[in-house]
Amino acid sequence: MSAFIVSRLHIHQLVTALDTYVSPTEEPTALGALLWQENITSISSYYQNELLSDLPGPCDETYVYEYVTPQRPLSAVEVYKVACCYRYQSCEHPAWETSDACHAIEALCAAIEQHLGKTADQIRALPAWNKADWEIYDDTPRLPDPPPDARPVRKIDLVETAKLVRKALKAAYPTVKFSVRCDRYSMGCSIDVFWTDGPTQSQVEPLLKQFDRKSFDGMDDSTHYHTQEYQGERVSFGADYVHGSRSLSLAFLTQIAEKVCKQYQVPVPEVTANGSHPYIASTPASLLQIPGAGRFGEGECLRDLIHHTAYSTSALPKPRIRLMPILRAV
Repeated sequence: MSAFIVSRLHIHQLVTALDTYVSPTEEPTALGALLWQENITSISSYYQNELLSDLPGPCDETYVYEYVTPQRPLSAVEVYKVACCYRYQSCEHPAWETSDACHAIEALCAAIEQHLGKTADQIRALPAWNKADWEIYDDTPRLPDPPPDARPVRKIDLVETAKLVRKALKAAYPTVKFSVRCDRYSMGCSIDVFWTDGPTQSQVEPLLKQFDRKSFDGMDDSTHYHTQEYQGERVSFGADYVHGSRSLSLAFLTQIAEKVCKQYQVPVPEVTANGSHPYIASTPASLLQIPGAGRFGEGECLRDLIHHTAYSTSALPKPRIRLMPILRAV
């Protein structure tokens, strides 16, 4: 994490916190100027030979400070994190530990630890620490978290969830035939939805994902279970995941092949089928490179270009989607 000059708003919060938790101050502007100058001195030491206006942080060549009472109140944990941020940005020069700014920040941290009855490590382990801002960059008051929903949760089993999925798909795409299948396996269950032509997979996916009971977060390698609201009730759906899989008909793939080849003025390759699965075989004609075409604009062979175009094109004259009245997790 690179060091930077904190904002005036950050200093305003520190001055307010020192007045609240340590001791009243009669000269808040002078105290804030002292804190900010120590931060500037530290960053100047860290980024030697850089102009003051080029240092990371507020682009301010004067750095003249005047205290203004913050409009956004901070909790004790938020103040503690703001103080830790300031200390991290201001300790990059040898004189930091003996400075008045260091003594003030250490006194503030000690006062908050005593106020909360917790050690530094215990404060950092609190959920409120993770939610708190590291740097104060705006003065907009935060809305309080809504109270927890105390309504009971009705569990909807897998079969009933599948019926609701069918109902949602029928409402959104009344002319398309969908196959909805339940799949039970060790440690879980899912619903698989199949259809031919009709809407694209990306159009149907948002509808299906509303019925997922859980999700996986790759950032922290964790699984999250969802409670949702459906028709005025808190519910938990019966499928861990709802997957969609779209296939193409021979007629639709042929139609797209003719359209693509007409656009690029090349011969139409043979479109064939293996059972119910149409495809374009690898031939010199189908492997012809089309410069500047494709999803990435760098060129793509004709066969892949036709397949990608077909799967990203709806077969419906006016694709539409009406979502069921299901809200985010509550």
